[in-house]
Amino acid sequence: MEKKETLVLNKSNSVSYKVRIRRGNSETSWYDDFEVPSEAGQSILGVLQYIYENLDASLAFSGSCRLGLCSSCLVRVNGKVVHACTTLIKSDIVVEPYKQSCVARDLIVTQNTDTYRDEK
Repeated sequence: MEKKETLVLNKSNSVSYKVRIRRGNSETSWYDDFEVPSEAGQSILGVLQYIYENLDASLAFSGSCRLGLCSSCLVRVNGKVVHACTTLIKSDIVVEPYKQSCVARDLIVTQNTDTYRDEK
């Protein structure tokens, strides 16, 4: 069954996406929902920056090179591990840390190689 794209028209009649983000740490977590305006060529990292700058400055995430080389922006989007800086948003998404058991805060994970080996 094909997932249909859900676009929302907000009050100014512009298109937006629904973004659900897993928050918290390895011990306690919850999901927060956001509505983000659609822009052509917008990356997942751009969406996270929009949320941080305009909707919730407490969101913790990482990004550095913006070229998909450093892997500091790795996240799980709709169940698939991707580079947030090079992956474009095309529909509503669920964003989670790429390693569930090593979450320091929100989308930031610790670099525990033993745990990574278990989750590959």
